[in-house]
Amino acid sequence: MEYKPLVLSGNNWMEICLKDYWEFINTVVFEAGIRLLLERHRRRPNFPFPDTKFNPNTGIDLPKSSYSVLYPWFFGRGAEACAAHLAILETLSGLRDVRREAQELLNSFIKASTDAILKTIDRNKGRCPFRVNTNFQAIDHSGKAIQVDPSVRSPADLFCAKGLLVSKESDKVAVGKRMFWEFVEIALDSGYRSEYIDESTELLSHVPYMLALGAIRYLVTLESDRDLYDYAKLVATIITTVLKRHYDAETHVFSEYVLKTTHQRLSYLNPGHAIEFAGLGLQAIEAIEEATSSLSSDISATFEEAKFTLPKILINSFQFGYNALHHGIFQAVDTRTKEILDENMPWWNLPETLRAATRAAVVIDDAVLKRRLLDIIAKCHNDYFTYYINPQLMYFPFRTRNGKTGCVVDVMPAVPEADPLYHSNLSFIDMQDVCLKVLCPKEVNNHR
Repeated sequence: MEYKPLVLSGNNWMEICLKDYWEFINTVVFEAGIRLLLERHRRRPNFPFPDTKFNPNTGIDLPKSSYSVLYPWFFGRGAEACAAHLAILETLSGLRDVRREAQELLNSFIKASTDAILKTIDRNKGRCPFRVNTNFQAIDHSGKAIQVDPSVRSPADLFCAKGLLVSKESDKVAVGKRMFWEFVEIALDSGYRSEYIDESTELLSHVPYMLALGAIRYLVTLESDRDLYDYAKLVATIITTVLKRHYDAETHVFSEYVLKTTHQRLSYLNPGHAIEFAGLGLQAIEAIEEATSSLSSDISATFEEAKFTLPKILINSFQFGYNALHHGIFQAVDTRTKEILDENMPWWNLPETLRAATRAAVVIDDAVLKRRLLDIIAKCHNDYFTYYINPQLMYFPFRTRNGKTGCVVDVMPAVPEADPLYHSNLSFIDMQDVCLKVLCPKEVNNHR
């Protein structure tokens, strides 16, 4: 059957609440993604993890040698994505013929991925490095064994912590909680490093704060009231720190980096990262508020201020990065000169913006801003499903498109493999949760 994208007008909320909308998302995003994992696993049943070792632009498998290189990023991300899909599996009517197989496979992926995380931290001084061999020893890009620095933390450490948190195994959850707090204590105290971007230690990034926010929704389901206060305080501290350091309240301009010595804000902006911070911040606030009815006045005030400010960061960052001509969001821009610093437009910016804009539109009262958010939702949805979806590869998204030509390009945003249903699918699952709980529960519940 010929693929035909569902197009939104951006005129009202009901578009993303209707049965037709979620049937489309279920078919093109959730069901297609799970079927892709099933198909690839049948081809290589002895590989215990989600098999993302293919080029998402072409569908061509990576060389066999790629199976000797593993990415702990994907141990954590894969486990988190599999757990989220397990939670909605019963609602996916298009998977009736493979539901039991899918359930068993997703559970096995979670088990294998979280077992691998434990082996990885055992062999690498309590850390999850960017890249390991099949013995879970850290290696460099050439495959040579290397030693990790136990005094710093990176994205892989946080992704692996989240993977353990969703494992539902008490011993693994305990390790995940420990890893989370180690990440917070080290990464947020100038000990953050990113293996795939050469970031100077003279710069402070908001990214580790953003990553930490993404774990809150899982942590609050595991804790007592006393622990909930600690997480509420942490979320408030993260939001306060980032807004004070990276955000100009007068212009609503967000800065990815500030100088460590002077805290001068630089004009470099990754619009997707700024928008993702807004979305995960609002998600974390909601998780805290749903988990406890008792918050201090200071924390409540911080959360209310964030609900006012984060949508503005989203709108302004989208305005800086959106490419209306070639339908995507630039990887990086200069907020002072408006120069495009990186003309690539990775796929993940669009679904993350959909998630964030849906959450922002729920909490913002200003009618003009709400209208702009609805317009952003329509633009990102239409661009993603018209220009990024590859019907020849079970609707898997193209990795990156060039902002000057609109052509698909073979540029890897981070890990040189396909995404394990993480960015796009988790964004749509979160978006569906918002619709279910806040916007239009009757319509979404009827669909489920």
